[in-house]
Amino acid sequence: MAARLNGIEEVVGSSPIGSTALSVVIGSLSEPTHMRKILILEPGAWGSTLGIILSKKNQVGFWYHNPKLSLELSKSRKNNKLPGIEIPKKFPFLLTLKI
Repeated sequence: MAARLNGIEEVVGSSPIGSTALSVVIGSLSEPTHMRKILILEPGAWGSTLGIILSKKNQVGFWYHNPKLSLELSKSRKNNKLPGIEIPKKFPFLLTLKI
């Protein structure tokens, strides 16, 4: 499902098993640039994987409602739901929802 508000597109989906909601906010899709700014809200295993894949051609950031968790993940660069996978250092963990 997608919604558009003031040039920003929000795409909301769910994990393959339907247990986790995922919200992805994408900068204006009408921009002529190939690189997009993408903010993934509350990424678990599915959202983190999607973010890592999208980061190959886009600027991706993660946001968690819990600032302590965000700081912890920013330092460790590991999501315990993805053992053995390190979150790239280029990923910012944002404390606000501005992209």
